[in-house]
Amino acid sequence: MASFLPWVGPFIIWLPASLYLYFQGAVGKAIALAVIGVTGISAIDNFLRPMIIGHRTRMPFLFIFFSVLGGIQLFGLVGLIMGPMVLALFMSLLEIFRTVGEA
Repeated sequence: MASFLPWVGPFIIWLPASLYLYFQGAVGKAIALAVIGVTGISAIDNFLRPMIIGHRTRMPFLFIFFSVLGGIQLFGLVGLIMGPMVLALFMSLLEIFRTVGEA
């Protein structure tokens, strides 16, 4: 669930895992996981996901972020989908009313 939080989500997943490996004596695996976490997992999550989600939906990333958090708080796990859907519906209605108001 925490991995859905932008910027910090993946970090709070792979960092404790690499620390666990380190303290269990698997130093090589811990370093490998930390390097992959920094260069791969976090980089992809922090830079590619907003570009992909933002361009597809034509919604600002910050709006999507807060709609996911609000959806999770209001609807639970289903809120991962419902939050952004409610936001998209709201933004569509605003666009419709704005277009009708200009005519």
